[in-house]
Amino acid sequence: ARTLQVPGLSIIALLALFACAGPRVPVGFPDVEAEPVVEPDPGEPSIDIGLYTTGQEAEFALLLPQAQSALDAQDFEFAEARALEVEAEFGTVPGSAYALWIHARAAEGLGKPEEALDLVRRFRTYLTEKDERLPEMALLEGDALLTLGRTAEAVAAWLPAQDEPVSEESFSRVEGQVQDLTESELVELVDSGEGIVAPVLAEYAFRQYTSGAAGSARRSAARALDYGARGRAELLALAVLSGDVSEFFIKTRLGAILPTSGSPSLRQFADGIEEGIRVALEIFGQAGGIRAETELVIQDSGGDIIGARIAFSGMETSDVLGVIGPLQEGALAEVAAQVQGPLAVISPTSPVVPEGSTGVYSLSSADPGAARALARYAISSDLYTAVVIYPESTDGAYEARAFSEAFQSYGGLLLDEISYPTGAFFFEEQLRR
Repeated sequence: ARTLQVPGLSIIALLALFACAGPRVPVGFPDVEAEPVVEPDPGEPSIDIGLYTTGQEAEFALLLPQAQSALDAQDFEFAEARALEVEAEFGTVPGSAYALWIHARAAEGLGKPEEALDLVRRFRTYLTEKDERLPEMALLEGDALLTLGRTAEAVAAWLPAQDEPVSEESFSRVEGQVQDLTESELVELVDSGEGIVAPVLAEYAFRQYTSGAAGSARRSAARALDYGARGRAELLALAVLSGDVSEFFIKTRLGAILPTSGSPSLRQFADGIEEGIRVALEIFGQAGGIRAETELVIQDSGGDIIGARIAFSGMETSDVLGVIGPLQEGALAEVAAQVQGPLAVISPTSPVVPEGSTGVYSLSSADPGAARALARYAISSDLYTAVVIYPESTDGAYEARAFSEAFQSYGGLLLDEISYPTGAFFFEEQLRR
């Protein structure tokens, strides 16, 4: 085989050319110095693993304090924006994981519990088991879960690992929510070891006692005292040990606004409604478990708007869960204007619910759901033809239309739609058609 030969003179000339060129940049290209690349520092958590530049590091050093300052000033939108910028563009810079913690607290401040929960759980994965921020993170996680209605998970989040001390903030939160846990949730907490804290043990003892397991209840109560029960937990544990827990039963009060001092016809009307409410309470309001018998609180409206307003003011001081009463449109509007907090007001007679009211309901307005249910029932009963007879009112026409549309969509045949004057008692003329 032939070997390619390169003349020695050519090699010398080539070397000389490159030697003379040195580090100079060819004509026509700018002299750009590359930004130095910094290796990640394993001592500081970053969101992602990778390289970053000194320029990124410098910019990150400005952004993160801005996010923290905004958070401290409760400017949650700005804090969120800066944290998002760090997460998106500076994830490999050491310390960038802290942006997740800022973002989580900003999300909580903005009323975004699901987002806050996700962020705080992501941030936890970057920390060691002894990180001093873990207790604060547990509080935020539990608060987010509670906002989402997940009380049992919230209590579990607030509780520290077994045999670790409980902070005052966690203790207060657990004590405030433990009453809302079901018996099975309490059992799960205690059996897992996470619930071996005084408020949980005292509540668990109470539930055991009311379900008939007095011996087990006393042992749980004694454990609660051993674990430093104080406040409500201490009183509850002592009540279980004494055998008298009546003070801790949940007391439910239902309010009724009735015209008990109106005209004879109104008083008769009020008596009938009161009798109906008491019959319902005999069925659904009996004592059971940790609940005492439901108490009925009655306030007299006198049958007029001013009386309804005065009666409702009395209800607000009676600690009732809800108020029911035959309030007409004007009286219901007067009461609705006074409603504050989570208090339900129900009128079975007012055709209109005041606009913009919260927690105020009427049982006398149109109910298309019932009309559609009637259509489904007719078809399921093999009744495939129908005539609709309805009152000449807005609600009557609305419900008739709801029935007709549903009935025909299920395959029924509508023979006719007949209206009658609202309030009429006889329909002979309509039925003879």
